[in-house]
Amino acid sequence: MRDAGFSQMMRGRVDVKKLKFSSAELRSLALQTHFSVEEVQALYSGFRLQAGERKPLEGGLSAVSLLGLFNLSNACSFVFADRFVRLFWQHRTQDRGIEVGFEEFVRLLSIWTRGTPHQRLTLLFHIYDRGNKGYIVKEDIVDIMRSLFMCFLKSGVASYDWNSEEFKAKVILERHSEDAVKEMAQEILSEWADAAIRRFHTADSNKLLWFSEFLQWIIHVPGVAESLCVPTDVWTWLFQES
Repeated sequence: MRDAGFSQMMRGRVDVKKLKFSSAELRSLALQTHFSVEEVQALYSGFRLQAGERKPLEGGLSAVSLLGLFNLSNACSFVFADRFVRLFWQHRTQDRGIEVGFEEFVRLLSIWTRGTPHQRLTLLFHIYDRGNKGYIVKEDIVDIMRSLFMCFLKSGVASYDWNSEEFKAKVILERHSEDAVKEMAQEILSEWADAAIRRFHTADSNKLLWFSEFLQWIIHVPGVAESLCVPTDVWTWLFQES
């Protein structure tokens, strides 16, 4: 199984996307991912359904259409869909009309659901690395922390005992609106980002983390392991009409 280069998949190209795939092409794509042929076919059926009727049969999915592919009532599906969709369009391109093609979507989902922890963290880094510079800045670090924080607060991916301090904090936070929670958390997240940077850059004024530094830092962030331990069943992720 071969994983395509992260930078190639995350480029946000504006060329015409391939939408019509033969059975042989779907089998070939399955060999390039962690998915079985049946799983790729299921993803393709959902992707084509969201794409709707088109003439000619080409193109990808917009941010809104891609969200419709996921079962957003499922916590892990929501976390991936929200993070990927929002950050792909926000950070990878200024062209709001950009579409994600089926092949790149399947490869990314394959890595996120079944890749090794290192592959998943590498994907996470490239989603936040604006312009593929090889580093992330303080604003990106705050965004990562906010995403993990909201995952903890809303999704239930990380479960805690009812009498733990984490559970008590979650109950308190759930009494406030999402905007209020974000405002309350902003100062704390900013301080955490500064601390992460100082860990590696005490002797210089750089306000960034290189990829190797990012890996050393994020594995110690609470909630990361839980967020990466997601279901691997494709049908768990997909929206299915009852």
